[in-house]
Amino acid sequence: MWMPLTLGLMALGCLGVAARGIVTNRPFVFTPRWFLAGVAALFSLNFAIVVRRAIRTAPPVGGIDLTPLLLPGVLAVIAVLLLIEFRGFVAVGVSGPLFREALFVAIKKLGLKFEQEFSIVRLPSVRAEVQMSVQSWVGTAQIKPRRVRGFRAVRDIARGMNAYFTSRKVGASSIAFTYYLFLAVMLAIMAFQLWPE
Repeated sequence: MWMPLTLGLMALGCLGVAARGIVTNRPFVFTPRWFLAGVAALFSLNFAIVVRRAIRTAPPVGGIDLTPLLLPGVLAVIAVLLLIEFRGFVAVGVSGPLFREALFVAIKKLGLKFEQEFSIVRLPSVRAEVQMSVQSWVGTAQIKPRRVRGFRAVRDIARGMNAYFTSRKVGASSIAFTYYLFLAVMLAIMAFQLWPE
């Protein structure tokens, strides 16, 4: 029951990203943290229910069968690790040059001085470092703080990037939205296949 619900939630998240991109035909930046927090909460709740059931049905000798706890526990840990890994923002519908242009325009509009070294952008005035990565083949990119301290700066930069995308006539790379739409369909099919009869 929990697995199809989780897959359905993931399908809705992917469909939301695809729909926004297809309707607006513009790149945009968003944070997947709320979505991942929902998935992590579902997995953790499932794990808690399985643990409670295992304790209630434990034999009188005191032994608890750990096998049913394995999969929900692993899924909960993976979801929490993904939540930590995706602590930044994701840009969809972008090419490498467009992403960098929007990033640097947003930083300049904030009045921040910056230094770039490979995939790291240093912001000395706010003592923060931003890590960026671009996946041009799928039309996505990510920016995230290298330390907890830089989250506010990254959030402001992401807002500036969205303002840049909405204020200029920039076409989006449709590869990213097609990918998210395909992912949504596949996850929805898996959810229906696993739904208990």
